[in-house]
Amino acid sequence: MHPIYTLDDTINSFFESQSTVTRQQCDDLAVSLVGKPINPAPIPSAFSYTVIAGSKQSKIVQFLAQSSALDIETLNLARAIHGQLVPACTHHGIIGQSSLYRTSIPSDLT
Repeated sequence: MHPIYTLDDTINSFFESQSTVTRQQCDDLAVSLVGKPINPAPIPSAFSYTVIAGSKQSKIVQFLAQSSALDIETLNLARAIHGQLVPACTHHGIIGQSSLYRTSIPSDLT
């Protein structure tokens, strides 16, 4: 019997259906932004590729399908209201047809 779910199958499905770049290109860019090591999020989304990165594993780099881009103004408003419960999020541009976001996990949550 084949497993119903695997992390790699789900990640590969994202790159086949939602992205014009490769996983390796995203991994390389994530390393250049926040450093090694990088690890894929244990529960991926069908519309994004997310890695947990950096020496303290305290950064999240997310590559989103173009149709799933985040509204930074709304995130900033949520952070203004709820403080550090909402991680700081920075948009770093577009790679292929995917938007790239970097999120910092508040230090008191790591």
